[in-house]
Amino acid sequence: MDRTQSAGTVRLDRPGTTDGAEMWQLVRDSSGLDHNSSYFYLLWCRDFADTSIVARDVSGRLLGFVAGFRRPVAPHTLFVWQIAVTAEHRGRGLGARMLESLVNRSEARITAIEASLTPDNSASAALFDSFARRRGASVQCLTLFEPGHFPDDHEAEELIHIDISRSR
Repeated sequence: MDRTQSAGTVRLDRPGTTDGAEMWQLVRDSSGLDHNSSYFYLLWCRDFADTSIVARDVSGRLLGFVAGFRRPVAPHTLFVWQIAVTAEHRGRGLGARMLESLVNRSEARITAIEASLTPDNSASAALFDSFARRRGASVQCLTLFEPGHFPDDHEAEELIHIDISRSR
């Protein structure tokens, strides 16, 4: 498959290190996402480009991204670390499109998707639920970390596990 995939006015691609700064800015300007250092996003784009995706408009402006990695103890599981979409493109299905494209790009090697969500993150929960429904896949939701696990004032994190090994 080509490095890029286009549909309409949005281009989906593997991130490169030049995307790290824009990814950091998008997260910084979004509410509800955990902010990581700018260095984090540069390293992410260098080391996890094969399990991540960026969306750009025709002018090259970043519209969103999905940052994922293979779990070292479960290499056929894609853990989705972060999904971010610009405010003006939320609610248009871009997050779902990026996730589908990312999974399809490496589907032969991925048998499960995982993500952690805070209990109030209904937008991400809906995204993962609709992804699983479209594929006819099973979904499990488990407690990953309780608030007491965190050294700061962090909500609980729930683990979403989607088994796509038998999905359509």
